[in-house]
Amino acid sequence: MFDYIFAYLVYLFGACVVIFGCWMMFSGSKAKYLRDITIIFIAVVILTPIDAYIGEEYLAPAFFISMYEGVFLDGDYGFQRGAAPILALLAVVLIMYHIGRLIYFLASRKLFRK
Repeated sequence: MFDYIFAYLVYLFGACVVIFGCWMMFSGSKAKYLRDITIIFIAVVILTPIDAYIGEEYLAPAFFISMYEGVFLDGDYGFQRGAAPILALLAVVLIMYHIGRLIYFLASRKLFRK
């Protein structure tokens, strides 16, 4: 069990490095919306977990499970087992991001209007 937790912590550290690297790459960009959407997309794809094996308690990144099952397994799942949670979470996070941006826009407009 310690190996599983340690491996997941190393994976989370690597994911944070990748996300931070993407943020640094876009930090000087004028297109803040594109930067935000790109970082959200990368974070959701990298960090969405699902069960490593059906019925087990161990989690694994959905992207890698989807790639493994899509390439190596001939079952009914294919790429779907990992892609469905990623797409669902991506839709939820993007809706929350746009609602937050709208609230920020409306609040800043009201605060600075005199």
